[in-house]
Amino acid sequence: LKKLDSDLKHEICHWAAHYEHKMRLGSKSIFHLEAFVAKFMSIYKEFLVATFG
Repeated sequence: LKKLDSDLKHEICHWAAHYEHKMRLGSKSIFHLEAFVAKFMSIYKEFLVATFG
């Protein structure tokens, strides 16, 4: 998280908490972990496109 923008950090932490909660409720953690990684990549791509065009 050190290299992320501060606004991006808050959004990533929000989604990490969301998927951690879903992971604790479910039985197959790998699916929730994979969903979080996909969400992170999507958010980061949007950030890069908005920042650098």
